[in-house]
Amino acid sequence: MPKTTKTVTERGQSEPPKKLADLIELVNAEWPFERELPNMHAGFEPAMEAYSRDTSVSARDLWAKTCDEAADALSPDARAFLGPPARLEAFLDKFTLLKSAREVLLGIARRSRAGSVARSSGVTIRVAEFSVDVPFSAFVNLVVNDQGKLAVSTTPVLDALVGVRADRIRLCVICGRIFWAARVNSECCSERCRKTHNKRTSRKNRQFRRRKAR
Repeated sequence: MPKTTKTVTERGQSEPPKKLADLIELVNAEWPFERELPNMHAGFEPAMEAYSRDTSVSARDLWAKTCDEAADALSPDARAFLGPPARLEAFLDKFTLLKSAREVLLGIARRSRAGSVARSSGVTIRVAEFSVDVPFSAFVNLVVNDQGKLAVSTTPVLDALVGVRADRIRLCVICGRIFWAARVNSECCSERCRKTHNKRTSRKNRQFRRRKAR
């Protein structure tokens, strides 16, 4: 029998699935996390209005141009992932994936930071327009597989997340990046952030001891 892939190393440090690690890296390329991503679909109506005034350029090309301008605010890594806006369908599909991954990973990480331990508790995402948190939901498609049976066709985000430990997806206490906690007590995403955190904690402890001594 083939050996199964271990998700925990000999030192007890768990490793994130590659699909999840790739999503975290992609989302982390966008900074800061609280900034809203541009609404690419909002460019459709302006493109149609411009097309009604000048039919020498197609509405599709105008919409792609609007998406290109909106995407200028994104990181180089995100732009490379999205590809050229001229390939509009693929571009919008990847942008929807990026936005969904960003929302749900932040929701899970905030849940972990808040110390939620209820196994059945839901994941919420922030709706910036109304400044409220709402339960995260995802659409799935029913497909007929090669055996002729109905099956669920999941999204890449769900495929990367289902079955992983929710409490291992966290926000770094120093830089705010999303990271996979290698250990149950991990609070930082890197050695650099960990050293900074230790220095700050040590400084606070010294200040506390001095105040207590007085």
